[in-house]
Amino acid sequence: MPLLWWIFGIVLVGIAINIVSGDVKIWLQEKPTHLALGLAAWVLIGCVVLIAYRAQRKHQLVNEFDLYTTSEGLKPEDVGFKTAKPGDDVAQPRRPYFATYISRTAIPYADRHRSDPSVVYREQDLVAAVQKGESLLLVGVPTEGKTRTLFELVKRTNGFVVVRPKRDRTPSEQALGLLRRKKVICLLDDLNSFAGTPVDLFAFFGQVSRVAGYCAVVGACRDGPELATLDLRTTPLHLLYESFQHKLILCRVSDEDKARLQRDVGGFGDDTETTLGSICMRGAYQLMSERFRQIDPAAQDCHRAIQLLAAGGVEPFTHARIHRLLTDVFQREAGFGSLRDCLKILSQQGFLVSAGDADPVSPEAAYVQGANARTFYLDNREVEDDLPKLAEALKKLEDGSGLFNLAWSRSLDDDTTGEIRYYDELVEYFGDRRDLENRTLVGSALYNKGVRLGQLNRFEEAIVVYDAVISRFGDAPELALRERVATALYNKGATLGQLDRSEEAIVVYDAVISRFGDAPELALCEQVATAHYARSACMRGHA
Repeated sequence: MPLLWWIFGIVLVGIAINIVSGDVKIWLQEKPTHLALGLAAWVLIGCVVLIAYRAQRKHQLVNEFDLYTTSEGLKPEDVGFKTAKPGDDVAQPRRPYFATYISRTAIPYADRHRSDPSVVYREQDLVAAVQKGESLLLVGVPTEGKTRTLFELVKRTNGFVVVRPKRDRTPSEQALGLLRRKKVICLLDDLNSFAGTPVDLFAFFGQVSRVAGYCAVVGACRDGPELATLDLRTTPLHLLYESFQHKLILCRVSDEDKARLQRDVGGFGDDTETTLGSICMRGAYQLMSERFRQIDPAAQDCHRAIQLLAAGGVEPFTHARIHRLLTDVFQREAGFGSLRDCLKILSQQGFLVSAGDADPVSPEAAYVQGANARTFYLDNREVEDDLPKLAEALKKLEDGSGLFNLAWSRSLDDDTTGEIRYYDELVEYFGDRRDLENRTLVGSALYNKGVRLGQLNRFEEAIVVYDAVISRFGDAPELALRERVATALYNKGATLGQLDRSEEAIVVYDAVISRFGDAPELALCEQVATAHYARSACMRGHA
């Protein structure tokens, strides 16, 4: 486009020179209409060039986003689907999108175990919330229907611009200017895929909110270890997770609705699958199982390595982690070039959402987790059987955050033995590290172990662990470690109270107050206030 401007400028200069020349000047005086027509033509050319330049510039700015469209113009392909009809080959790199849609309801994620949830949201309620600028996150297992529901909700909003940032960089200020005074939806249909990327989603949301008329974040996240990773204060996504006004889980649909969807997408048989997504992908599971058996065995093991990382809640799925598992768990001595070749095969065959050379890797979750995904792992053992090998591989990588996530994932599966085991391994292996990241992980591992021991009524052991936190990090100046010491002290006092050792508990609460009573940080102020309250309760009980 700059070349057009140079040509346009040269032509204008040439016309100006000719105009001032005598012959042309006499000619124009004799036929003045020629001047008017010439000027009009060049003005028109200038306008066309300007319009073309602005269109190209807008195109460049739009391309700084991974997705930039309108709510009315949002397409299934924008969220990873491929439009399909009954009878189509659904074993494609994208999940099938059928015309039939089962409307859903949702409840607060915190009420998921309650028989009487505090509120039940219909889809029109959720659309209204988004239109008011409220953010919502749908949580659930793979194939539950989260992405399809988000797609339908966003399509029903009116007059919104829908954006999604790229995973490797945020848009420039000029690109964000496209959103000025507009109603914006940040669509994060796979929030887990941003774990471990350089993009700060919370900062991006803040930037959009400052320039837009108003902005809502609409996202989906897988339940289990992936959700726990977002909720950890040690992860960059924690602030964004906390910003969602509505954290929801979809309600189960009736067997009648499942049967109707099964009929409409061309399914056969009287049984109904567990989830709506698995109904749509029933043919895909069968075809993909056959396809998996035909691909290179090294690529199969590469996929299994990703499955193992997912089972342990170890995200993101980086090349370094996958390569280490290929070597240590699946006994494949291969370089990173061979690893990329395997990932390209998986991407071409539809097992990855990301490109083959992307780092970290984004797999198709339905083929990595859940009952149907187990067919892709080894025949002679379950993926959980290899978690101890995963722990050893993470230690070789000096990957403290991965080992912490592995321990945390065991707590979500009610594997308290595994949880405590991996916390102990983390403390033993990384306990003498002096960098803040590993020290914070060690402090959090000890604290979480103490909490778990208390829940198991192993109170004396819990007190020993809390004392370890206090002795290790009692003089640490960093806020993250000071918070951990304050919570460990408070929990120690509470545990002593459960053992009817009120006098000792009061001493511990006094320690919280004396150590952190003048601290300005909100988190520490909260611990001090809680210690004051608990101390008063102990005094009343002791009296």
